[in-house]
Amino acid sequence: MLKRTLPYALAQFFTVALQWMTLLYLPLYLSDLGLSDSRLGSLISIFSLATLVSVLPLGILADRLPPRPMMLVGALVSALANLYLPRAAGFPGLALGVFVDGLGFTLSSIALYSLFFKQVATDRRGLEISIFAIGGNLGAGAGAWSCGQLIGLAGYGVIFALGAAFALAWAGFALLLPRTRGIAFPILEYGQDLKRGRAWVLIAIFFVTASHAGFEQAGYGLLQRQVLHLSDSAIGGMFMALGIWMAIVTAWSGRLCDREQRPVLMCAIALLVSGAFMAASGSARSGAEFLFYRVLHTTGDAVFSLLILVLAASIFPRRRAGGAFAFAITVNTTSYFIFANLAGVVGQKYGFDSSFHLAGAFEFAGGLLLLLFRRRLARLFAGETGAEPAFRATPYTEI
Repeated sequence: MLKRTLPYALAQFFTVALQWMTLLYLPLYLSDLGLSDSRLGSLISIFSLATLVSVLPLGILADRLPPRPMMLVGALVSALANLYLPRAAGFPGLALGVFVDGLGFTLSSIALYSLFFKQVATDRRGLEISIFAIGGNLGAGAGAWSCGQLIGLAGYGVIFALGAAFALAWAGFALLLPRTRGIAFPILEYGQDLKRGRAWVLIAIFFVTASHAGFEQAGYGLLQRQVLHLSDSAIGGMFMALGIWMAIVTAWSGRLCDREQRPVLMCAIALLVSGAFMAASGSARSGAEFLFYRVLHTTGDAVFSLLILVLAASIFPRRRAGGAFAFAITVNTTSYFIFANLAGVVGQKYGFDSSFHLAGAFEFAGGLLLLLFRRRLARLFAGETGAEPAFRATPYTEI
């Protein structure tokens, strides 16, 4: 199983490394260029906007075309965007570069998701998805850490050199993935997946869990620099530590998910923990205090990030994984886009610490709603009545 899943996890390692390295350090680069916080938030949200406008058609294509060539094209697009960005002039030029970078990332990411979730075994779904997610956890940490270290040596231009290198690296691992063919089927079949209430519950969970990431994309690095006065290398080192911690929690969550099989309750508790300590992070006044809050916050993050993938894999049929996941990611990215812009506005007026408070409160409210309606939602997902039963996944439609 590990031999089969590892290439997907390594490709995910480098795609997430590019994503979070860009979203963490690009705001610092843009701040040094003299952009206001509101314009900075708008620029960062363009990365998510690229996903928002492209992921649904790309997801549908990923079900009909071989995903591996799509990953290679996406890698080339991201690499070219990162070579262009340090030469971009003015807001329009920067916006174009960020948009194209996000487009390449989206093309590769949705193709990777489509290919991976079409081969996940139903009897050990939590474990296999946890390995894939751990690749992303470690990639986020390693991308941030390596960039933070190299900025001190070579300046902010290293962001774009690393971005191109990460893109080429995931292209290399894409070559290790199996060759597959697309499947032709009526596009209206996607509507069947959205007729079920549990699909819309999952979409709502996607929106709530993604909201705080939108705030983080605009203000995570700036909070650490402006309020906590941390260096670029310290910011990267902290992110690396959190990435390793999330990988550990994800491995534990994958086993727990397969054994306990109570995803609604677990997701509710994870959201409450994540939201409480997201808000607390905004009140931190030292690096050590911030790290303490972030360890607790990312514990919740790691649990619900895995759970929503497991739930999505159980709801969406295997043959339509690309388009179905693309729809869910569209909702996810809409949340990123809205809250990254909101973070820029709140950060400009009240400071980025206040945006963390607001993001945490929104997450916490979502966790409370899940907890209050846990039994009803559990029946919706499990198709049974009474107390929350063991989770039983809907079988995939085989390819």
